[in-house]
Amino acid sequence: MLLKTLSDKFKILNKFVNRNKGVFYNLLFIFLCFIIGFSLYFKSFKYDYIWDDYFGIKINPFIGSLKNIIFYFKGLGINLTYYRPLSGTYFNLIYNLIDKTPFSFHIIQTSIHILNSLLIFLILNLMLKKRALSAFLALIFLVHPINIEGVIWISAAAGPLFMLFGLIAVYYLIANKELKISDYYLIDIFLFLSLLSLETGIVFFLLIFAYLILFRKKGLIKYMFFTVILLPIYFFFRFVTKSLYTNTPVIKDLIPIMHASLLERIYTMPKIVLFYLTTFLYPKDLSISQHWVVKTINFNDFIFPLIIVLIFFILCLIYIVKTNNKTFLFFFIWFCLGIGIHSQIIPLSMTVAERWFYFPIIGLLGMIEVLIKNIKYKKSLVIVGVIIFSSLYLRSYYRILNWKNTITLFQHDQKINKTSYDLENNLGTALIRAGKLKEGEKHVRNSIKVAPNLLENRNNLGIIYELKEDYKNAEKSYKIALKKNPLAKLYLYTTYKRLVIVLIKQQKFEEAHNYLNKALLIYPSDDFFKSIKPYVKERLNEL
Repeated sequence: MLLKTLSDKFKILNKFVNRNKGVFYNLLFIFLCFIIGFSLYFKSFKYDYIWDDYFGIKINPFIGSLKNIIFYFKGLGINLTYYRPLSGTYFNLIYNLIDKTPFSFHIIQTSIHILNSLLIFLILNLMLKKRALSAFLALIFLVHPINIEGVIWISAAAGPLFMLFGLIAVYYLIANKELKISDYYLIDIFLFLSLLSLETGIVFFLLIFAYLILFRKKGLIKYMFFTVILLPIYFFFRFVTKSLYTNTPVIKDLIPIMHASLLERIYTMPKIVLFYLTTFLYPKDLSISQHWVVKTINFNDFIFPLIIVLIFFILCLIYIVKTNNKTFLFFFIWFCLGIGIHSQIIPLSMTVAERWFYFPIIGLLGMIEVLIKNIKYKKSLVIVGVIIFSSLYLRSYYRILNWKNTITLFQHDQKINKTSYDLENNLGTALIRAGKLKEGEKHVRNSIKVAPNLLENRNNLGIIYELKEDYKNAEKSYKIALKKNPLAKLYLYTTYKRLVIVLIKQQKFEEAHNYLNKALLIYPSDDFFKSIKPYVKERLNEL
């Protein structure tokens, strides 16, 4: 009797599952994504702030109060060269409403990455109607090592965040065949949120324009109506707040690719594209802070990469012309938009960065699905898929271990990327904080040799002198940082703070008072500067 009852219950459940297969499999995939995503990134949840997190979050004077959110929309913050008010708001809300420790940032950023993987699955499945294959490729996105930097590095949260809003807009457009004017308004709002998170969000505006041209021309006018309103508003705010990255002369002098001529950047482009393609296929040597430039035509750095990249693009174009496959063309445009915006047509802060492939990788995955979707099911293909997935998962697992702390990350990456002034300085910083002053000084001085005008390395040299109680040279280093870098007064909070302390230790109270006044003009609500000013005034009166 019991067996019969259980059998009947199972039949009822089986009928329910069969009737709701789509919903059931989607829920199963959601569960699988969270299990895989959290199992992969679980170790990183206890990691501390790393790299720019120290300045951007830990000692960021703008993050300590919810009232400061308005500053991000005014173009103020720890980094004034960008206009990313929504990303600044995201950091501020987590810091003040949830938790000040890195744990909350890590777990939320990982969750956003998982949500992006789910949206990619839904978009691929809607476009190609291959649920299992779409799920597999979305999982590849979830665990691919090239995405580690964008997920585990807290300061890179703008990447997953802009992607989340953009993918919601794309999914909403594709999932709804009949859209009203209000629906296009909603799509544009999500695109605008993407743009406020990261300037790369502009690619989603272009991507949706391409989709409508290819698949739904009737909606183009409605979409353009709201787009031509929102984009000028965004660029108006960027102009008013002067958040124009490429117009910053100090940054141009520091960053090799920004200092390179247009011709040198053109020479570098094939190697950039090849870097992303090869790292996607074989993610062996992963490293942050890559600052290389191809300055002359040679076989290894220009001719060979150019040949490979041309072959890739020519084969894609031949397939598009031969098959007239609009879906492949759409994902090809997706890939080209992502690669194009990071190809140094407009010079960026690094030559290449793994986190910049977070958008174009989706186009590449979509192209792959179009090419292999008609291959008949075979056990051998499943085995190959499991091997690929497992290999990428394991590579990501070991890459995540590199991010355990600043020293493990910078020491590992500096061995791969030996000419990076940024890595030398960051490694020096990490070693100084760990009490390894002599070793840290060596790396800081190496950084100064390569980039003598870098804010942070001059600041670090000042800290080294200060720890040695050589206050005169410490003062000199801090002043050089401020003098050589006109923007230092705007975002290098530490330099002002350390300089004031050094001046007080030398009993140079008048100078200390002058720098305090300058600092308070920039950081009027800062507790340190407000609390130290009465003491300096008192000493001045005594004199």
